[in-house]
Amino acid sequence: MLNITTFLDANACRLDKTVFYCPERDVSYNSKEILSISSEIARQIQSLGVEKGDRVMLYMNSTPEYLFSYFAVWRLGAVAIPTNRVYTPSELSYMVENSGAKVIITDTEGKDSASGLGISVYVPENIESFRTADVLPPANTDFNDLCQLQYTSGTTGKPKGAMLTHGNWLAAIHNECDVLTLKQDDVYLGIYPMGHVGLSWGIAAMRAGALYVMMERYEPARYLELCKKFGVTVLAGMPPVIHSLTEAPENAGYEECLKTVC
Repeated sequence: MLNITTFLDANACRLDKTVFYCPERDVSYNSKEILSISSEIARQIQSLGVEKGDRVMLYMNSTPEYLFSYFAVWRLGAVAIPTNRVYTPSELSYMVENSGAKVIITDTEGKDSASGLGISVYVPENIESFRTADVLPPANTDFNDLCQLQYTSGTTGKPKGAMLTHGNWLAAIHNECDVLTLKQDDVYLGIYPMGHVGLSWGIAAMRAGALYVMMERYEPARYLELCKKFGVTVLAGMPPVIHSLTEAPENAGYEECLKTVC
């Protein structure tokens, strides 16, 4: 069996440390808690009829619920379809029809838009109460089983759903761990939206047992504040972000950040 979420099982057994932190809520999670929360979300969408191979759309702002919903979908052997909150109803409707999505996971703010798509809607609430939930065994998936449809407009016409498998994701996060030589004492600051494939760097950090500090949105002053506060060793940023670092005053403190991901 090869299911991307099983690194959480391994880390839950061998590590007792925080691997994910959300500064906006001041909440942190270790691997065991993430595994329990994801398992409970998986059970709840399973009660809506989600089975292995079914498509599940994710439509939220960048929050812990978004990350844990990925794991929940993958845990069931279902296929995640990440979207961005800026998508219009017509864009969401197209993706639902094109992908054959069965359920949409959203939040309170997105519920109205999601309810008009003609599929079941699930809002994960009170996830802190899921921290001690029983662990749901992972679905029996293999290297070539689909786990994600990443819609991209980098083509002509309407966005196409790029097919990613459990093997693709595992290869990516293992390679990212190697490229960045990630260790348990590393701290990664992630700014990519949860619906972006750049999320893989954060998951790679968690897989290595490092700390993934999540920013819901990029703000330069907050970015620097978090770098200093957590002793960040790995930064994420698109070229404009990296340019802002190189143009920052010498006393801005960016020299404390040792490695950079673009």
